Amino acid sequence: MGKLVPSSLFYLPCQAQNAGDSFFIDFNDSNRAPLDPYQWAEFAANHVRPPEPVQTVDVAPAPVEQPVPKTSCQKLRIVREMIHEEQEASSAARTAARRQAAIDQWHSALPGTGNAAFFRLGVDLRGTDMSLSEIEATLWQEAGHARHPAERRDQIKAIMRTLAQQPSRAVA
Repeated sequence: MGKLVPSSLFYLPCQAQNAGDSFFIDFNDSNRAPLDPYQWAEFAANHVRPPEPVQTVDVAPAPVEQPVPKTSCQKLRIVREMIHEEQEASSAARTAARRQAAIDQWHSALPGTGNAAFFRLGVDLRGTDMSLSEIEATLWQEAGHARHPAERRDQIKAIMRTLAQQPSRAVA
């Protein structure tokens, strides 16, 4: 990809030793006209590579606490508290499931993909709103499951530096 400039020698037309084997054709006749750059720019703009799909996880919005009117009865207050506790437990269970899914994906990484898979583990854990210290502790623990634990341990510092630079997002 680094030698795609017009001055590169391999873009020059050449002639094979046997003229019948040559494939360069010169279309230099009176019907030729300069290329229309606007036409090519429009073509390039409409035929760009589509963006890679991003997997997102639907996260239920945090429950909004409703102010409890002073006139409500004690039973209603208890029911609201129970619902709130169930929502928190459900949210915690979803977060735990996402964390476990990230770890399971790391454990199932194919040979030769350990570097990228270990980095992806860090990014996925960051997407579950883990603190950086929790992520680092998990990475140290999971490095022991690698085919090359020393390489993964050496990688942790760079992963943590990258994660510290990027804001947390709920993408896993």
